[in-house]
Amino acid sequence: MRRFVTSLPGKFVCHIVVTALLMPFLTLASIRPAMAQIQTLPTWAVVDFVNRSPGGKGGEKIGALAADAISDELGKSNKYEITPRESVARAITQLNLVTPVTESTSLTRLANELQATSLVTGEVINYQIRPNGNGKQADVAIRMVVRDVASGLPVNGSAQTASSSVRAGDTPDDVLLGEAFGIAAAKAVNDINTRQLPKGTVLNTFEESAFINQGTRSGFKTGQKLIIYRGAEQVATATITEVSYDDATARIDRSYKGIRPGDRVQVVFDVPNIEPRFSNDGTARPVVEHKPRDTNHFLQILLAAVALAVIMGGGGSNGQHVVTQVKSEATFDQFASGPGVKISWNTNGWVQGNNQKFQWQIWRSDVFNAPVIIADGSRSNIVDTTQARSFTWNTAPKSSVTNCLANPTAGGSVVDPGTPIASGQPYLYQVELIYRISALDFPNPPQGTEFCYFLTDRETAQGPATPLDRPDVLAPAQGVDVKKSIPFTTNSVVKNTPITVQYALELSTSSEFKKGQTEIIGPVTTNTTGIVNIGIIDTFNGRKQFIKNATTLWWRIGAKNVVDAPGPVPDAIGARYIWSIPRSFTRPNNPPPPPLALHIGGTLAI
Repeated sequence: MRRFVTSLPGKFVCHIVVTALLMPFLTLASIRPAMAQIQTLPTWAVVDFVNRSPGGKGGEKIGALAADAISDELGKSNKYEITPRESVARAITQLNLVTPVTESTSLTRLANELQATSLVTGEVINYQIRPNGNGKQADVAIRMVVRDVASGLPVNGSAQTASSSVRAGDTPDDVLLGEAFGIAAAKAVNDINTRQLPKGTVLNTFEESAFINQGTRSGFKTGQKLIIYRGAEQVATATITEVSYDDATARIDRSYKGIRPGDRVQVVFDVPNIEPRFSNDGTARPVVEHKPRDTNHFLQILLAAVALAVIMGGGGSNGQHVVTQVKSEATFDQFASGPGVKISWNTNGWVQGNNQKFQWQIWRSDVFNAPVIIADGSRSNIVDTTQARSFTWNTAPKSSVTNCLANPTAGGSVVDPGTPIASGQPYLYQVELIYRISALDFPNPPQGTEFCYFLTDRETAQGPATPLDRPDVLAPAQGVDVKKSIPFTTNSVVKNTPITVQYALELSTSSEFKKGQTEIIGPVTTNTTGIVNIGIIDTFNGRKQFIKNATTLWWRIGAKNVVDAPGPVPDAIGARYIWSIPRSFTRPNNPPPPPLALHIGGTLAI
């Protein structure tokens, strides 16, 4: 045997045996990468549609025909893993459900049994078999809804009509209907596959709202309903309240497990409706059915709608932007000897006087669960300070032509010490208004109600504001005599928060730094926390004439965070800085020129 193994035929046989033994392992190794490339598709299940045709003609089989057509078309798209219709029917039987399944709890049980991520439900709004020349054809109108299993809310859908081709008069109705439903299903599936529903990501969260990284550019609109996910699990539902080009804010309607940055956002789709009647010419185009009006309340609803449209529309403004022109400007209260932020606002011009303005509520970026200030409706500005506050704030519904809230609802209370501002910390502010409209404009207001109360959307300030302490100036000293060129220095206003500050110097002939008597010099920009050197400033050459002529000059140094917009409250000449306490210095008068000397007859004459 040993001689055979060492021979040429023996070596050949050994190689064959070794190769045969290794072949299963080589095959398995080559299969694994291919298996890793298999993509998992979302699992969808289609349940029988509800037959809502007039009188329920045709019974449950009509809904089953529509569901079969939708299931087939979804499978053809290769975008979903479609649960076989037989498996759906078997699960319905095992769960003792009744076809067609419509109740939300039953649909959730069915989806969990099938391990589906989405359920497709729908309605046959109407169908007909009509003569056409020497033959006949079928017309159908269907409404398809794709429901998210976790929330039960619609995330996509379509409403379509279709007609079969004209067939011979003896063609079975089921054949015509099957063709019509197939055409409608193809249109509906194409509709949902091509629809780009807005999606986004939560960037930041507040107590009752979330900030989203997408805006109108991605299709988000005010009033849209949202589902918020974490992985495959739904954690909340929300409503878009404010939207700009690149971001949006959503109010949390219901939270199941809390929201955090990184959660995904999906818009809930509003599936269109189709009226049940076909047009008189026999085509499949549906006719809008005009429902009878409630004549008892139509006028009141119209009046309320007009009132709300005037206020909320603002003569061209979008959505609920009643509050306009919000500004936050750093300031310094010389009486309270502390920094502050002045918040000012306006309305869109259609809110009729102070009688409609009930209460202003000011929110700040570092406090998520309550406003930081409230103000009477007659106010147009207020100052946020380092002082603690206690107050009760309110809430109310958004605009509605039928919902009249007789009194604002208490949103909560803020008690001392509250959350006062800190010097050197930038803040972003928002302002909202609780306004009211006469209850006479609304149908069926609560008895004895004078006004109906509503809450606007929050309007964000133009930019951040940073309260600052007054600069603590160092040189020159108060009241000294100085030369024309002298150094001006101050201690930095930067504290715990690293910010970049712009400093400027004002010279004036007035201790009040009045317009026409004041000149500004600078600026110097730095983020230092030590001594800030404005520079050696020539107080004569290159200065304005009223500065040159003065013997006593007043001066002060101002500071502001460079990111603030529009900046601190402006002074008399429009400069936006937090100014130091004014100081003064004296400057010697310029000596007169020497007298002319003349030589007259060898004698010096003056």
